Amino acid sequence: MLKPALRAINWLLAGSMYAFFYMARYNFTAINAYLERVKTGTISNDELEKARASAQRAFVSTMGSSLGRAINLSQSAIFYNDPGRFATNPERIAKVTAADVQRVATKYFTPANRVVVVTTPKGVKP
Repeated sequence: MLKPALRAINWLLAGSMYAFFYMARYNFTAINAYLERVKTGTISNDELEKARASAQRAFVSTMGSSLGRAINLSQSAIFYNDPGRFATNPERIAKVTAADVQRVATKYFTPANRVVVVTTPKGVKP
């Protein structure tokens, strides 16, 4: 459950909708079952801590380049009308709870918010 929890944290922070891109070989039923487990199952403290650490690491990594800092600054300005908001990401990440992840998963992991893209190589019938 680590990756969906991390994605939910990122969506919580960004306030954006989700999209699932997958190749035709993946089992969509399994993806649905996994998302349901995130919504209704238990997210352990271990999983949540790993997700927080991963989100913190990703933030620190983006801040390591001028481009990353520019992207964070511009997204904060455009999406939140607060150019300095990105500086509070570490504090906001640290405050995310399992209940937050499940609340966001329940709200956004719905068929109405899903985009499915199936790709196949040229010459192969889907």
